[in-house]
Amino acid sequence: MRSVAFVSGNDHKAKEIIAMGKERGIKIAHIKLPKVEIQSDSNAEIAMKSAMEAYRNVKKPLIVDDSGLFIRSLGGFPGIYSAYVYKTVGIAGVLRLLHGARDRSAQYRTSFCYTDGKTTKLFEGANPGTISKRMMGARKLESGLASMPYDVIFIPKGYKKTFSMLSVNLKNRISSRSVAFNKFADFFLKSQKA
Repeated sequence: MRSVAFVSGNDHKAKEIIAMGKERGIKIAHIKLPKVEIQSDSNAEIAMKSAMEAYRNVKKPLIVDDSGLFIRSLGGFPGIYSAYVYKTVGIAGVLRLLHGARDRSAQYRTSFCYTDGKTTKLFEGANPGTISKRMMGARKLESGLASMPYDVIFIPKGYKKTFSMLSVNLKNRISSRSVAFNKFADFFLKSQKA
């Protein structure tokens, strides 16, 4: 089985990535390090710089990810600050900011960056959807996988339920993280055969 490291300080995210890797025949080893985040408005740029910095410490092929929720009527906020906004104002605060908004469209975005010291490549995924008017569902751990904090208010396009109301298997098939990871997996498996 081919292997690569996943560098993250988030154990729940690592479990999700390890499970995705197992499905694709890639062994993912979690290296628990805090991600170095530069100041940028771009998930892709943050993931790329974080991967390059992590490689300096780890010295082995690795992937790093960066995700965010971008709400159109809030000018893309919370975007790359999604984790910070969740910790400070929470879901209720985001819903208050959207009170009375007609446009509730949003997008989850994830950028994975792979580097082996010679090749550095970016893989992106996105989920269009809308923000509900209230929290629906609950953040849950299922099969060791955690939902994201905003899953209780994000309704993916084509569905009537929030991510947190969908099964973990369905969510992991359609999530921006899954889309980005599968692009990485296609590249990685193909490059390992060469």
